[in-house]
Amino acid sequence: MLKAIDTRFLALALGAAAVCTPAFAQWVTLSDTGTTILSTLNPKTNVSPQPATCTNTGMAPTETVQTQSPTLGTGKFTGLPGSTAMPGFVSTPFRSATAALTIGSPVVTVGTLYDRVYCTGTTACDGTNTYVFATRAILNTNPWDPTHSSFEINDYFRVVPTTATGIQAGYYMGQAGDTTIDNGQAFKYLEYAGRTQKGLGQTITRDQGYVAFREDTNANDPDHCEPYSFNSARSAWTYAKLTCPGGVSTSPQAFKVKVREGGEELQTIATITVSGFVCN
Repeated sequence: MLKAIDTRFLALALGAAAVCTPAFAQWVTLSDTGTTILSTLNPKTNVSPQPATCTNTGMAPTETVQTQSPTLGTGKFTGLPGSTAMPGFVSTPFRSATAALTIGSPVVTVGTLYDRVYCTGTTACDGTNTYVFATRAILNTNPWDPTHSSFEINDYFRVVPTTATGIQAGYYMGQAGDTTIDNGQAFKYLEYAGRTQKGLGQTITRDQGYVAFREDTNANDPDHCEPYSFNSARSAWTYAKLTCPGGVSTSPQAFKVKVREGGEELQTIATITVSGFVCN
């Protein structure tokens, strides 16, 4: 089943991308002041007209079908820091850690979060204290709440210094057919990024102490309707680029990264908090 999903997605995405994908990605600079808090990268849009059937079920969709553009290049990179897609960074992470995503009683493991930091330089950090904090989740289909749904992440939050300005955001989807942690393909694009700790269904208010990324991650998404939307057990790698005058913590610090289930399909609204690297 997964192989069929990947093939259909590729046919749709690559056919259009050959014509429209820009040659170089551009960082998106997040606002530090003002009422516009979230920057738009690749938002969901309603499919019009509404499809008569979803190819994965052969049945009519039960709710409004939404999709994202496979050719929109805002903030989208085609590789990890240090690759040809993002030169100027050391390709080996400066810091790297993993954390289990667990919730409930009894405890259910719903996935794993990967937290990395890359520095500017060639073979070693160049001393400018410029870093990319890269985060990716990989989820499973374990039921965890009374709806017996798999856990869905709608929002990612990372603690950053309130004094940091000009933070830049981007993302990397991975590569078709790859199943590795580094380059496995995601099927949901990054929708928004900004300085807040509010997520889906909440009133977005500015909070300079966080960087937020809005993106669906779900290994068994009940509202996916192919070929317009797909399950995505992997998130994209989300990138936050900023200067850390005091460097980066040598180990992950408690309660610095959060993922939030926003109840998009009536699941229980919940937040999982894990350790993450800190910009000093």
